[in-house]
Amino acid sequence: MFRVLLVAGFLIAVAATALVVFADGVQMLRLAAVLALWAALIAAFAVTRFRRDARTAALRRDEAQLAYQLELHREVAARREYEADLSRQAATAQSDQLAELREQLDRLTGVLSSLADGELTVSRLTLSAESARFRPGQQQPFRSITIV
Repeated sequence: MFRVLLVAGFLIAVAATALVVFADGVQMLRLAAVLALWAALIAAFAVTRFRRDARTAALRRDEAQLAYQLELHREVAARREYEADLSRQAATAQSDQLAELREQLDRLTGVLSSLADGELTVSRLTLSAESARFRPGQQQPFRSITIV
């Protein structure tokens, strides 16, 4: 519709211009003026229609942008909720594993304690570990190297 109005207005404006250029009398000039006014009126309607269509298109674009932003916010919230759930699951699994390891450590401590006649001291374990490493007659696993 917009193009039809524009083409009609343009054709009427061309006809009015041709009448002004080739007019012999006042009657033809008056007709050219009336045609020019009609062309201006049609152009005004076309511009009004164009602005309304542009405004409608801008409103549709804004609505689409708003819908996109809302969907994006929903997606981000869902992603954060999913990550928080994964984090909670990982923390739960980690605490369960830690409790299991503590339980195993307590059992091992009990076993070692019973093997050491009920006395488990740090110094005794440390001394036995050192004596196992440095037995006489065995070659040292690490040699000291002097760089000159």
